[in-house]
Amino acid sequence: MRKIFIYGFLLAIIISFSTCKKTHQSPDDCSNYDYHDCNTLEPTNSSLKMSFSLNSQIHSVPFVIYKGNVEDNSVLYHDTAFASEVIYSLDFGSYSVKAEYHINGKTIYAIDGGKMIKWSNNVCDSTCWSADSLSLDLRIH
Repeated sequence: MRKIFIYGFLLAIIISFSTCKKTHQSPDDCSNYDYHDCNTLEPTNSSLKMSFSLNSQIHSVPFVIYKGNVEDNSVLYHDTAFASEVIYSLDFGSYSVKAEYHINGKTIYAIDGGKMIKWSNNVCDSTCWSADSLSLDLRIH
């Protein structure tokens, strides 16, 4: 009796898996693949988004964008933020930003960094490209 129960249970599992439908389109189905989210042009740059602390006491924040780490001192841009978010379009790579806050006669630095990356996936006869922007938090709390 126990063997019949086990065989019946296994048969039910096999049937349930064989009747399942795929909920997403497989890249293996090239004749019907929907390419609407496939960017076939390789991106050359992405967005560097920087967040700053601006309020009634802090109206602007000078900052420096570095290629690589701040310690490498490879300066790309000197600028001043007059908004709480500033966006630059830059080539892919590693970047660091040093923001300089002046509060009550003291200077406070905020430093953050990271890497903008791109990647590709082969889908049927096409190469689909994706990219991430880089968000840096240069706010003080």
